[in-house]
Amino acid sequence: MPAFRRDDRCEVTAVATSKDWKELVTRSDVDAIAIATPPIYQPAIALAALSSGKPVFAEKPLAATIADAEKLVSAAESAGLANVVDFLFPELTVFAKAKALMSQGYIGTPLHIAAEWIFWSFDHRENVTTWRTDARSGGGALAHVGSHMIYYLQWFFGPIASVTARVTKPSDYRHSGDTIATLMLSFESGTSGTMTVSSGTPTTPRHSVQILGTNGSLILSNTSGSPISFTLQHKDCVMSEPEQSGVDCRVPAASRIVQRFIDWIVTGVPTRPSFRDGYDVQRVIQSACG
Repeated sequence: MPAFRRDDRCEVTAVATSKDWKELVTRSDVDAIAIATPPIYQPAIALAALSSGKPVFAEKPLAATIADAEKLVSAAESAGLANVVDFLFPELTVFAKAKALMSQGYIGTPLHIAAEWIFWSFDHRENVTTWRTDARSGGGALAHVGSHMIYYLQWFFGPIASVTARVTKPSDYRHSGDTIATLMLSFESGTSGTMTVSSGTPTTPRHSVQILGTNGSLILSNTSGSPISFTLQHKDCVMSEPEQSGVDCRVPAASRIVQRFIDWIVTGVPTRPSFRDGYDVQRVIQSACG
């Protein structure tokens, strides 16, 4: 909600719980719907909103299954309504700079991209059961945070053509969701990539993206407790993601997506990341999980 309150064109009219969302999506004083639920519940809410003529701002991953993700894309595109998914990382200044440098030929011809996100999640640390630990609800490390990675990997290098993966968990783990996933990727552009995500490792968190080219490399790295505190390193300089004191670190990035979402509602000009992008991420998750 803070990201919506930052846009003067938007007023937060009402907040619904899981029990009364059906009333909210049909209210005449509600023009658009933002969803923040586990993936298993999101499709029903989004479909109801779209059927009521309401644009939808969705969370990632888009759904718990590829079938539900496909239904959402079909409904949104048939209705011609604004639809976006909250994939934050390309909104960061350092990610945008890295892509601009790559596009300008700074590292020559891109050859490979390697992404790694290792952390100890709250669910594992406290040994609690949530949707993030339940595969049926759309959880597991790959869907929960790996969905972010798959989106930004395709944002950097284009569509993923094929996936070879190992998605697993410890033999004594009591939940159904995976805790570690390693993917080998081939992009339609002919380049390659690797991706590792682990949510059950009691260690200092680290999240890195290395883009290798024929003339150098770009490295995005984050070893802080803040999910967006990245540093971009390349041969000429080092730059860090600016952060605003007293503000949830995710809000500025989310605000940029909100702004484009509202622009789409007002002007009719589509933007990204859309439900189609969310479906493309779900397709890769499906391929990885078999």
